[in-house]
Amino acid sequence: MKTEENINRFLGVWYLSEWSIQKPDGKIILPFSGAVEGYLIYNQEGWVSATLMEKERPILSDNRSELTRLRDELNDSKDLSLNSDTMHHLRNHFLAAHGYIAYTGPFSVDENNVYHEIKTSLIPQWIGTTLVREYDFSSNKHQLTLSANQGKFIDQLIWKRENSND
Repeated sequence: MKTEENINRFLGVWYLSEWSIQKPDGKIILPFSGAVEGYLIYNQEGWVSATLMEKERPILSDNRSELTRLRDELNDSKDLSLNSDTMHHLRNHFLAAHGYIAYTGPFSVDENNVYHEIKTSLIPQWIGTTLVREYDFSSNKHQLTLSANQGKFIDQLIWKRENSND
């Protein structure tokens, strides 16, 4: 199959149906107890954008002055005073960020794998790397399964085409 035909199968908006992880002992777990949402968008120009999030993350302050003060204090202080207010903000931000994955960049495909070349990411160490995902489409092309070996763990994400009746 030609690469262009492979790429065209990916194009569109996909929503996350299921995410599971096979542990080294063979046990299957669901990240965030299965309470996840996500979208994967492949466009005609050859770019991918992925967002996955834990549902029910903590509500964060949107007080810019307060957040700027906290950011400055974290950047500038070698001996940060962790009062209960500061701990509350840090806890909520940690939990919100830990429950969220976002990245974007160009993508390419071959007969077995899709390659996401990361240009921006919530996870800084992913920038400049390529995430390799083995892919499989359902017979009607409305379901896309992506699998990735992460050390001794195997992530499997099942995506459904947005606006499909599947």
